[in-house]
Amino acid sequence: MSKTRIGGFISLALMIGTSFLPISIVFKVLIILVIVAFDFYNNRPLLYFVQANKNIMSKKDKSEKAWVYYEKAFNTGKLETKYLITMGNVVAQKGDPNFALKILNTVLERDNTELTLLNQAKVQKSMVLELTGKINEGIVLLQEVRESGYNDKSLYINLACYLLYVDNKKEAANVLDEGIEFEDINAGALDNRGWLYILEDDWKNASKLYIDMIDRKPTFPDPYVHAAQVKLHYNKVSEAIELLKTAITMKFNKVAFFKKEIIEEMISGLSEKKPDLYVAILNTSVVEIAKGLKPKDINKDEAKTLITKTFEEEPIFDNESKIESIDSEEPDEEVVINTNIDSDGKDDFPNTELTDDDAEWEKNHK
Repeated sequence: MSKTRIGGFISLALMIGTSFLPISIVFKVLIILVIVAFDFYNNRPLLYFVQANKNIMSKKDKSEKAWVYYEKAFNTGKLETKYLITMGNVVAQKGDPNFALKILNTVLERDNTELTLLNQAKVQKSMVLELTGKINEGIVLLQEVRESGYNDKSLYINLACYLLYVDNKKEAANVLDEGIEFEDINAGALDNRGWLYILEDDWKNASKLYIDMIDRKPTFPDPYVHAAQVKLHYNKVSEAIELLKTAITMKFNKVAFFKKEIIEEMISGLSEKKPDLYVAILNTSVVEIAKGLKPKDINKDEAKTLITKTFEEEPIFDNESKIESIDSEEPDEEVVINTNIDSDGKDDFPNTELTDDDAEWEKNHK
């Protein structure tokens, strides 16, 4: 049982006990008010945290108020570890990464923190390190978590993603194989596999994977851009454009590799009357495009030498899909603020999976 619930039960017991004391009503009321005031003071870190979450989830832009309440909750120094991890996750994705790093480092510096919570904090910290240009430090941290025996989809998705970004295909393949169980249920894990296929020039398997995956309508831009790369490899420009147009309708945030403006530039270049030169540039920039960067800076004369006169045919597959059920959400991209305040045991750990349960959380905490 959490400290919050224990404190609440004690306060309730004291108030009930006070009502039976052989003293005047005035003194009873005064005692109860003191208990309520003490309970409020004792629980202010959580109250600040809950208020911050309500503001961050508001349909109106109340993020500035949210940051004030998050800072108040953090500055008390008494917010429970599981809520600190969730706070660090939210702040990393929607606020100041330096503050997020401070929050997560506080978790890592606390004594007697459960190993599972420490590993969750390290996984979240790796995101902040990547966001601040320290992706190799993030990889080292995730490898440390992996070696501890911690088994979590965010660990395997983030680690494989970062290894692919630095073009360490061999180790990325090892991580993907180790966490292969998550590919059947999570779009982020499966997209990493497709990314590896692209980097290995395994276009047949990439084609099969993304045909299956796009049918399930993932909610983040990466698989649409990667699927467009496959189409460009087979010179299916119009299909690539449609995939890229879908990509820009997806959610973008600070931790995303892909930026909307770069995808829009690709759409513009491919929409020219004669896009052959631009197709050649994109097909020569496979590594760059796959990680969300701009294509190589190639002048038109050089690009002309890269134009492919003939393209191989894209394979035709049957209707059977290798993916029976898939969570279409992006790994560590959209915040869940579901703190499970009233739960016990293992379910008391913070939910840092990236889904759209915000409405449910708000419903439970109004």
